[in-house]
Amino acid sequence: MSSRYPYFKEIPFTNRIGQTVQVGDRVVVVTTGYCHRVNVREGIFLGVTNRHPTIQVVEEAMCWVAPDGSIGRWKDGAKYEKRRRTIRRTLQADRVFALK
Repeated sequence: MSSRYPYFKEIPFTNRIGQTVQVGDRVVVVTTGYCHRVNVREGIFLGVTNRHPTIQVVEEAMCWVAPDGSIGRWKDGAKYEKRRRTIRRTLQADRVFALK
């Protein structure tokens, strides 16, 4: 994983309230979306990228699904559906909190 992300390290992280998060721990993540909408999600801590925590989150998102099952671009007959996806995010230090 570190060869694709040259500044990524699998090391523990201490957030701004003093919690130490180990690699693989469950965390709560606070993010903002369109129009400053606040999202709270559960994820898994993966490590640190450029001193910022990197987490893995499973979320639901709207996407184009073609009749052959491929996801992404619109094709004839594609439907706009809600699907689950796993994404990797690098966030600010004050947005990641350990679940104990």
